[in-house]
Amino acid sequence: THVVDQVSFRDLLVVDVVHDLAGRVVDGPADLVRLRDLRQEETRVVLWVERLQHEHVITELADRALDALARGRRTRRELELRLRKRDATPAQIREALDRLELNGLLSDEAVASAEAAARLRRGEAPARVKQQLRRKGVAGALVSEAVADAMREDGFDEEAACRAVAEKRARSLKSDDPVAAQRKLMGFLLRRGYSGGVARRVTRAVLGASGDADLEA
Repeated sequence: THVVDQVSFRDLLVVDVVHDLAGRVVDGPADLVRLRDLRQEETRVVLWVERLQHEHVITELADRALDALARGRRTRRELELRLRKRDATPAQIREALDRLELNGLLSDEAVASAEAAARLRRGEAPARVKQQLRRKGVAGALVSEAVADAMREDGFDEEAACRAVAEKRARSLKSDDPVAAQRKLMGFLLRRGYSGGVARRVTRAVLGASGDADLEA
């Protein structure tokens, strides 16, 4: 409901009456008492309106964040960056996100767990998964825990995973000469986050030993 709709006609009238009396010459004690009481009532109404306006902003920010969450996994940091584009203060953004966390609708731990499992299954190395989670704003301790849990649950073997993605990639390199193919495959595996040692061993195993000198460069 819009803020104005929640303010009664009587409340708005109080404000008008106070402004009207304040502009007159006060005539006797009765007017003084009435003016004092009305000023107190005006203060109450103004504070109420301010609270309603604040609640309206927080609710709108929370709704925007929920819309983003409905389209995909988001960390608190990612939502904060999105909400900064709105007309809101850092304190208002923080309050909106705190409410979502309190209600179990926002959890960096859940995002880290799901992202780690999904990325490892797509063939990304643990090092790259950690890097991507940190970029999303997940705290370091949560990153390490999420990746370790995902590796343990899936029985992740880094060299086996590296070989699986290498064999798939190698099918597109059959027309390349051996040296070029090895360089391309090695670069591909490094970009996936695999260490130089693992990438080199897997490249040799998948494409053969030809052109090994180039892999040392």
